[in-house]
Amino acid sequence: MSCETVRDNLSLYLYGELSFEEEESVEQHLESCRDCARALEREKQIHRSLDIAAVAPTQELLEGCRLALPRAILHSAPGRSSWRQSVRVFLARPVASAAWLKPVGAVALVALGFFAARLASPPAGLPGEPDNVSRRVRFVEPSDSGGIRLVVDETRQRVLDGDIQDEAIRHLLLAAVRDPADPGIRAESLDVLKSHPGAADLREALLYVVQHDPNAGVRLKALEALKPYAADPESREALSGVLLNDENPGIRAMTIDYLTASGGPDVVGALQEAMRKEENSYVRYRSQKALREMKASLQTF
Repeated sequence: MSCETVRDNLSLYLYGELSFEEEESVEQHLESCRDCARALEREKQIHRSLDIAAVAPTQELLEGCRLALPRAILHSAPGRSSWRQSVRVFLARPVASAAWLKPVGAVALVALGFFAARLASPPAGLPGEPDNVSRRVRFVEPSDSGGIRLVVDETRQRVLDGDIQDEAIRHLLLAAVRDPADPGIRAESLDVLKSHPGAADLREALLYVVQHDPNAGVRLKALEALKPYAADPESREALSGVLLNDENPGIRAMTIDYLTASGGPDVVGALQEAMRKEENSYVRYRSQKALREMKASLQTF
């Protein structure tokens, strides 16, 4: 995780709103980066200043917040990220003085509390509607004709039963392995799919996950599921990229096994490059051992 990413997430880290994997990545970065650790202390100081703010907002201020902020959220990025981003940008500003912070801090806390309660409240269905349909009002304003205009998010849950050969089931599972919001769903979907190998669409999904998924555990599951496809030229090319670019040394080491299992001179260049740039001694040793077994040079020319 880069310094910029860590500092962008410090407020959410202090609020406990990061996922377990994100929080762990932030903490690992903070242990080794003094600049980001100092930035965390500054962030804590801002939060402490906000906590002691005692100015009560007026009724006019409350009404103004409730009228202005929904419009701002509606016309910005949709979803929950918009109000969190706004608060994070506010909290990232330098502290000028405690006097400046109190009134503005009060406004921010009021807005945060108002929208957190609004977004966290359970979605409401219509009277007589099935329980699997929910609606959430996102924006309300009077229309020019004297009526009311509502912006509403609608969600309908369905339960699908079938097997892996069912086209709809398989299509949804392949989409679930790319779901950026839930690593658990991605991992469970991979477990189901890898028990039925052989299809080109599965190999394509696995190659995408092993190269792009941000969660090392999910990438590892995808790598294990790729074993039947390891001899394919497209798979070998992707695995060579994983060997050279994946941030997890365990995944890089396992990739060497897959690349060398079926032999072939096409992997020599990737192993030589790994010998040149690899910082992990075990992965470097495995690359060296593989090259020697292939009777290939340990260096690029």
